[in-house]
Amino acid sequence: EVNPGPTLNFAHLNTCSIASCTTQCDKPALIQEFLLDNSIDVMSVNETFLSNNELPSTINTFTPPNFSFIHNPRPSGERGGGVGFIYSSYIKISRHTIPIYKSFESLCIKFTVDSKSFTILTLYRPPASTV
Repeated sequence: EVNPGPTLNFAHLNTCSIASCTTQCDKPALIQEFLLDNSIDVMSVNETFLSNNELPSTINTFTPPNFSFIHNPRPSGERGGGVGFIYSSYIKISRHTIPIYKSFESLCIKFTVDSKSFTILTLYRPPASTV
C-alpha cells in the first residue's frame, strides 16, 4: 500500500493592496473567504502594499482564525510591492535566507508536514523593473 503523503492546498494571489477595503470591495473579507472555502493551507501573495511595522490589527483583517502571516515588505519609503505567505497555523514555517536582488522582491519559506519537507519561493517582479 502506497502512502501518498500529506495533502496540502496551495494558492497564489496578486492582492494589489491586501488590506484595502472600499465600499465596492472588501479585500480582507474576500481573502479570508477564499482561504476557508477552498481549504487553502498555504497561499503566497504579492503586491501586499504593507510596511515593516504594520499593525497586528491590519494583518488580522485578512488572516482567518488559526492562520498566520509572514512577509517581506518593499523597503520603507517606496509605495506598493511586498510579498508574503498566509498559512494555516498548524504549519511551522521558517524563513529560508536567499540573496536580495533589486530587480525583484522575494520570500522563501521552509516547513515540514508529516515528515515531508517543503521549500516554497514567491517572487514579484515590479513592472518598472529594467531587468
